[in-house]
Amino acid sequence: MAIIKMSKFSLLSFKNDKSALLDVLQKFEKVQFINLQEKEDDDLEFFAKDSDKINSAEIEEAISKLNFSLNFINKYSPKGGGLKSLKEGLKTISFSEFEKIGSTTPWQEYYQSLKAKETELSSIKNEITKLKSDIEILSPWKKLDVSFAELNSLVKAKAFTGFIPKVMKEGFVEEFTNNFNGAYIEFIGEVKTDVNLVAIVHGADASECEKMLKKYGFSSFTTVSDEIPTVSIEEKNERITKLNEKEKAIVKEIESYADKRENLEVVSQYYDALMEKSKASDNFLKSSNILAVEGWVPTELTEKLEEKIKIACSNNYYLSFEEADKEDPEVPVELRNNKLATAFESITKMYSLPKYGETDPTSGLMFFYLVFFGMMMGDVGYGLLLFVGAGIALAVFNMKEDTKNFMRFFMALGVPTMIVGFIYGGFFGDFMKTQFPNVALFKGIVDPGTDVIKILLVSVVFGLVHILFGLGVKAYNYIKNKQYMDIVYDVVSMYLILLGATGLLAATAVSGIPPMVKTISMWAMILGMVIIVLTGGREFSNLGARIGQGLYSLYGLTGYVGDLISYSRLMAIGLAGGFVANAFNLMITLIPAGIARWIGGIIIFVVGHLFNLFISALGAYVHTCRLQYVEYFGKFYEGGGKQYTPFKCENKYINVKND
Repeated sequence: MAIIKMSKFSLLSFKNDKSALLDVLQKFEKVQFINLQEKEDDDLEFFAKDSDKINSAEIEEAISKLNFSLNFINKYSPKGGGLKSLKEGLKTISFSEFEKIGSTTPWQEYYQSLKAKETELSSIKNEITKLKSDIEILSPWKKLDVSFAELNSLVKAKAFTGFIPKVMKEGFVEEFTNNFNGAYIEFIGEVKTDVNLVAIVHGADASECEKMLKKYGFSSFTTVSDEIPTVSIEEKNERITKLNEKEKAIVKEIESYADKRENLEVVSQYYDALMEKSKASDNFLKSSNILAVEGWVPTELTEKLEEKIKIACSNNYYLSFEEADKEDPEVPVELRNNKLATAFESITKMYSLPKYGETDPTSGLMFFYLVFFGMMMGDVGYGLLLFVGAGIALAVFNMKEDTKNFMRFFMALGVPTMIVGFIYGGFFGDFMKTQFPNVALFKGIVDPGTDVIKILLVSVVFGLVHILFGLGVKAYNYIKNKQYMDIVYDVVSMYLILLGATGLLAATAVSGIPPMVKTISMWAMILGMVIIVLTGGREFSNLGARIGQGLYSLYGLTGYVGDLISYSRLMAIGLAGGFVANAFNLMITLIPAGIARWIGGIIIFVVGHLFNLFISALGAYVHTCRLQYVEYFGKFYEGGGKQYTPFKCENKYINVKND
């Protein structure tokens, strides 16, 4: 439940040491730069903005070429994935090896070769497309036993080749034969709604024939090929075959680059690191010889940072530290919790990081998240699947830290799900209860089907504790900020009202409670209300405004009623998931006994309960988050902190370990 303390550092060094400085700071991985170029400070007016735009452009071009090379190799030789890839995870190498591979690999030669092969493949594909198009055009003329060139070369006769609509064929033939003596006509084939033909007439009749053809919707077709269509088609198919063989050979050559992929990935990551160093200059200021740098570093690492700077700058530097101001909204926030609580930091971050001077709510959130999720799932079988499934994933697969935390998150959620499942007697719904009715282990302590009111009351009580805990965190924040009277005004008053109302309701509804409890509870409520009326508008100087705002604050107590009712979802969602599980179990019993029940029952059991597990877990996840964000965080949490993003080499393809 802690936010790492930060310190601001100010550094002046010689410009000549900039490259070495960026090298050691990137390896250090704990420095976040402040953009001095956006800072308005009279002390900095003699400095100019630093920049590395020329180098950035060159690096950006290199990154683009490397991305092309990797994408092109992956296109023809996909990278292995699946369970093996998950199990192995990212390979780890030292920083010195990373720099050596990044600076010595002849990646530009690979790029030029791959780019040439891309051009070749593109040319082949374009030629094949054209050839196929030509074949498609010539296919209707396969029965033609002369070339178009021969038909076009007739001297005393005129040949017409083309298409007319099928519906006009008979009329065309009749008119053609009547009008042109000694003429020749042949129908070669059909193309959809047209027929293709060859018509040959005497040269003197060419003009008249052309007019008649237009009358029948004639569409001319010709080509300069010297070959008859069948021969031309055959030649084109042979060319396509050769081009396909050539394409396969080129693809095989590209696939041979798969063994260079790992080095290219390292080079790509290396240039990404160079780009980060180049972009870092946009935060700095410079004079003719001096470089000015500011940034944030965890307070516990200030001495180590100075050691690193001393290595880079050879004692020729000025460095100072100052503790981060809790009121400064620009201070970056990094959370530190134990391994279990760290798995729940994603829930806090999904809402908002705490401000630097605020309390990290993750530990408190974790406890209530576990309880509420367990109540909404409440099944031993489902909890066991979550716990074992996430545990196996953690043990078998080499995952990134964020993914590991996600698995730990669900592994932890499996425990309260099993505990509440034992209490409810839920083992894949009522499956174990119906199969072994005499086993006490499967009967549970509370029956969700009949003890609905009891579960509802427990849900509301947990909700009350949740809200009171949130108010307690608010009091803790006031203590940190030495706002002691605000604890009385905003926290003690609410404790008196909520606990007084609880005592009053209990004394009224439950017999045997001493009357004194009812009296004390009533006066506690009244005292709390009086405090709110008198102090709810304390920011106003006018007495009337104070009282008016105080009364309005008192009216705001109705929101707490809605908050408490909201916790009824702990009961409702838990019961809904249990009833759906029972429904799947009932479906199995409706199948006639025998092999059909065994086969169908197994399918329904596995598919049905996996579906219900997914839906129940999703619902529990969403609604538990809602209770944290609205009912809990709303009592004390401001948020709005900025994520700590240190200057480092991002492990995109490979883990780089500092030497």
